[in-house]
Amino acid sequence: QTMYVSAGFFELIGVAPVLGRTITADDDRRGGGSQGPVAVISHAYWERAFGRDPRVLGRTVLVERVPFTIVGVRPRSFFGPEVGRAVSVALPFGTEPLLRGSNSALDERRIWWLNVLIRRRVDQTEAQVAAALRAMQPAIREATRTPNPDYLKEPLGVVSAEQGRSALRGRYRDALWVLM
Repeated sequence: QTMYVSAGFFELIGVAPVLGRTITADDDRRGGGSQGPVAVISHAYWERAFGRDPRVLGRTVLVERVPFTIVGVRPRSFFGPEVGRAVSVALPFGTEPLLRGSNSALDERRIWWLNVLIRRRVDQTEAQVAAALRAMQPAIREATRTPNPDYLKEPLGVVSAEQGRSALRGRYRDALWVLM
């Protein structure tokens, strides 16, 4: 199982690697950054495929026959952001065209494939976050317009991660999912 993440994803939810590093802004460029395509692997995958070898950093993992350099290992306690789905490999969004080629969804405006995760400030309520998103919605709609005339006419919704995607991981409960 793989997931695409943006730079700063792991820092946003407070997940520090047990080895190496996470995805940086340099990594999250179309086709990969200065180190080429990189990946952060799960602790379980590190154990299963690499025998917990501390020299795993710099080694390669193949995802759909595309080589990714391992730059980090996630902690054992973090399976992924979606309850019930253990993710083995996290890849930067910018590398998606390497796997999908001409079927890349990065520039495709007819496909809804992103979930946005945000963390609210301690002094912010869920209702305040929802109101801020609704205020940004016209600009988001215009910047991401699709041929569908009903696209983003309904207000963007905010769902607490405590009751949604990551309810089993209490320390991530203040993260909010923005559903589009």
